[in-house]
Amino acid sequence: MDLVINLLPWRDGYAVARRRQVAGVLAFSLLLSAAGLGLMWRNGLQTETGLRLKQESQTRTLEALRREKQTRQQTVAQMKARIDAERRGEAFAQKNRRNGALLRLLSRHIPAGLWLTQLESGGDGFVLQGKGTGASDLFQFVQTLNPAGANSVPAETTLTELTRDENGDVAFTLRGVWEHTS
Repeated sequence: MDLVINLLPWRDGYAVARRRQVAGVLAFSLLLSAAGLGLMWRNGLQTETGLRLKQESQTRTLEALRREKQTRQQTVAQMKARIDAERRGEAFAQKNRRNGALLRLLSRHIPAGLWLTQLESGGDGFVLQGKGTGASDLFQFVQTLNPAGANSVPAETTLTELTRDENGDVAFTLRGVWEHTS
């Protein structure tokens, strides 16, 4: 028979303690790993949720910016249209002022022996056509349209066509240039 003598009895106690310590460390490591995996999974969900929320927020912000840009573009287009309308209105008003002043001048100064048959106005000037009983009335009328004053309606009026028929009556065409008051 063999006899086993344990010369180091403290080793059994030490081995049991060591096994318990290793088992405790393994259990603690397992718990720590489980907790870490749980946190990583939770953070992963939070990250996905956070990314989704951030993306939705960015989408809403982008849509708001697009609406604001569209609103600004509409406002700019409306302002341009208003400015164009004002410019057209100013040009129309200036044309009306010029035509009104010309008609007042014509009504006050046309001699009795002249008749106007056509008045065309546009751009930088006007054209008057008419007939008369004599050239002297016509020349007096042209001088009336070309006053020396600085506030004259036409800046310059010239006789461009003059014809006389067998009765001595004249047909004429006058061209006037508007005074530029910019």
